[in-house]
Amino acid sequence: AARQEKCNTRKLAVMGFCYGGSRALRYTTGTRPNAATVVWYGTPIDNPATLSKLRGPVCAIFGTEDLQIPQRKVDSFRAALGEAKVEHEVVSYYGAGHAFFKDMEQVRKEEMPVIAGWRLTTNFLRGYFKGEESFAYKRDFLEFMLAQEEAKESAQAEDSVQRQAE
Repeated sequence: AARQEKCNTRKLAVMGFCYGGSRALRYTTGTRPNAATVVWYGTPIDNPATLSKLRGPVCAIFGTEDLQIPQRKVDSFRAALGEAKVEHEVVSYYGAGHAFFKDMEQVRKEEMPVIAGWRLTTNFLRGYFKGEESFAYKRDFLEFMLAQEEAKESAQAEDSVQRQAE
C-alpha cells in the first residue's frame, strides 16, 4: 500500500472473518490501536482495559445462532467497548449462525443477512476513511436526546400528579 500513489498509509483498517476476525481485533488492540477494526464473527474481547487501548473504531458482525460465539459473549463485548469508550457498531443478525457469509454471490443476490452486514461494513469503512462522523456517535446522540425527552415527560407527569393532589 505504501508504494501506491495517493494511498494514505497513516489511516488503516484491519478486517477478518472467524479466526481472522479474532486476529484482527487482537492485532489492533496490541499493535495498531489507531486502525479501524472490522470483525465478522471472530472471538470478541470483553476486557474493557484491553479494549481501551483502541483509538480506532470497531465494527463487529455476529449471528444470534452462532454456536461458537454465544450472544451473551457478544453482549459482553458490546458492553466492554462502551465501558472503554471505543466507538463501535456491534450487530447480531437474528437467525444467523457462524460463518454465514460464504461468498460474494450472496452479496450479488442481496441475501439477508449477508447484504446487511456487507452494507454495514462498507459504509463503516467508507465513513472511516473519509473522516465522517460514524453512526455510533449519531446513535449515542439520539439515545441521549430520547433520554432527555423521557426525563422531561416524567417530570411533567410528576408535576401534574402533585397539582392534582393539592
